[in-house]
Amino acid sequence: MGGPGFQFEFVTAPSIVNGSVYIILSNTGQVDTFAGITLTQASAVPQQVSFEMPAGATQDASFSISAETKAPNWWWLSIFVGTDQIIPWVTVSDTANVELVSYLPGDFAVYSLANGGRTRLW
Repeated sequence: MGGPGFQFEFVTAPSIVNGSVYIILSNTGQVDTFAGITLTQASAVPQQVSFEMPAGATQDASFSISAETKAPNWWWLSIFVGTDQIIPWVTVSDTANVELVSYLPGDFAVYSLANGGRTRLW
């Protein structure tokens, strides 16, 4: 997902699940920025959402992972942000809304997108 000034990408590990993905992003910085989220499934068209992230704001988004998606239902989430001041949190639930996996800020692979590249930071 390209976007206005994306500098970092947070990526989850591939998972198999049917249910929902809930994302919370907090902009802890003093500068307004932009965020884009892509849910990629191995057997379906990627789902995407993007929004403005005002300084000090918290935004949320969610995706539904259909039980009708053909197996294997591998998916992963990419969060694109314009500053290192965005703090992500993601939870994955099954169709009964039982939490299966939670990604805290240090649980993501993080890439720098500076100068049009993609370099792994951690």
